[in-house]
Amino acid sequence: MLDFDQAQTLLANAAAPLARREHVGLDEASGRVLAADLDATVDIPPADNSAMDGYALRLADWQPGARLPIQQRCYAGDTPEPLKPGHAIRLFTGSLIPAGADVVVMQEDTHEADEQVEITRQPRPGQHIRLRGEDTLAGAPLLPAGTQLQAAHVALLASQGLASVPVYGRLRVGILTTGDELVAPGGAREPAQIYNSNGPMLAALVRGMAAAPALVLHARDTEDDLRGAFKTLLAECDLVLSVGGVSVGERDLVKPALAALGGELSLWKV
Repeated sequence: MLDFDQAQTLLANAAAPLARREHVGLDEASGRVLAADLDATVDIPPADNSAMDGYALRLADWQPGARLPIQQRCYAGDTPEPLKPGHAIRLFTGSLIPAGADVVVMQEDTHEADEQVEITRQPRPGQHIRLRGEDTLAGAPLLPAGTQLQAAHVALLASQGLASVPVYGRLRVGILTTGDELVAPGGAREPAQIYNSNGPMLAALVRGMAAAPALVLHARDTEDDLRGAFKTLLAECDLVLSVGGVSVGERDLVKPALAALGGELSLWKV
């Protein structure tokens, strides 16, 4: 018998990567697999900006107890004026750093009155400034092909202004359940029958892996029925999962049905 890891490796190595590609919008990208290497197209942040609500000033203008006139109030999305010597500009988180400023002092370390601000703690050079491109630089690698996109990747792509991305097509998975004793949930059930739980379960698992359960079929325990179901699934799907009919009973007919279609049993008894 094969151990689980060996069987899994054999199964993975038997698969070929999908060639189908498509572009999808970011709202449909989560869970999909990126089909091309992507480089950054813009710097993030796109300009030096404030990491705090506070005041921009020149470090050289700070003196203990000194009060600096407030030149301007600049909100996120505004364009600040160049900073005048001996002045401060009121900033908010995300505000652009004015030309001439080299430090931001958070408002908790200040006292403002009469349109002047006193800095109550000595600032450090460059503090509370998010520098242009410190997260991503235009032209630098952003995400490699083969990345399965999650929410954080979608945010990164959106930050680059991308509205859609190239992804591989969804794996089309066919599901085949077998057995005369099974009936579909919601159908009439005889005393000797049970409801088919494997089909819905496998379809849910496939969806949870960002693949598509393209067809879910059920076959009775006859070789003709099994061959017909397999033909349909193999024509429409990239991968087929079958459940049942593989033991050594008289009606365990999956193996002969596959052999009749030219199938080869590559791994067995895990």
